[in-house]
Amino acid sequence: MDLRGLILIFLFVISTKCLAVGELNVIGARAAGMAFSSVALSDEWSAFNNPGGLARIKGYQAGIYFENRFLVKEISLKALVVTIPVWKGSFGLILLHNGFSLYSEIKGGVAYGMSLGKYFSAGVQLNCLRISQAEGYGNKNVFSFEIGAQFKASEHLTLGVHIVNPVATRISRNSSDRLPALIRLGLLWKISEDLLTTVEAEKDLLHKPVIRAGVEYHLVKPLFARVGILTNPTTFTFGAGLEFGSFKLDLASGYHLILGYSPQASITYRFK
Repeated sequence: MDLRGLILIFLFVISTKCLAVGELNVIGARAAGMAFSSVALSDEWSAFNNPGGLARIKGYQAGIYFENRFLVKEISLKALVVTIPVWKGSFGLILLHNGFSLYSEIKGGVAYGMSLGKYFSAGVQLNCLRISQAEGYGNKNVFSFEIGAQFKASEHLTLGVHIVNPVATRISRNSSDRLPALIRLGLLWKISEDLLTTVEAEKDLLHKPVIRAGVEYHLVKPLFARVGILTNPTTFTFGAGLEFGSFKLDLASGYHLILGYSPQASITYRFK
């Protein structure tokens, strides 16, 4: 392995906050602009971020997402989502890839969220993770699941919970390494028709909690502005969104105090 390969592996480890193989990646540039606080949001990217949020999705939608972590293309992240409305809820089909030739992960899954009354929704997600490693280390396929729920406490307040891999699945029979098990709790406060704020906490079994907070402001009819901050590691985020017809375009970037910028972009289309 050459020096470039070693540097890329180091950056990959740092970029995933040293959590573990198969870490949770919050997807969607809307959430990215608000410090990746997403557990109480309900949009097409709930198929990645909290299956309980899929219950309120109406219509068929498709979206793509790209994140260029620290401006290093070898550790970029790409994702696809499709939502399919059904009785009392929606299915979400997901596909995600991150990494490079020496180490990469491909995650595919199906999620379903449904309404359980006027105020409560819940969902479940089944995933398959394909881990591809440099020659000699072998490849692995790992199955896991997630559960999530949202409670609309009032017109302006929504609570969310998301539990990822609650049984801490082993990566292989011959390894003690496991996929990270974690829980996320969040709150969305819709202050007015044009302003909302989100805050959430994420905790796994080994590391300090991550706290995220974000704000979204509807500037004019098609345009949104977003800012946020998260801890462990401290990262500042900002972004903007534009809605035009059936399309939604969201742009964002995070700024890590040591490693610099990580721009994100997503575009979705709602079928009529």
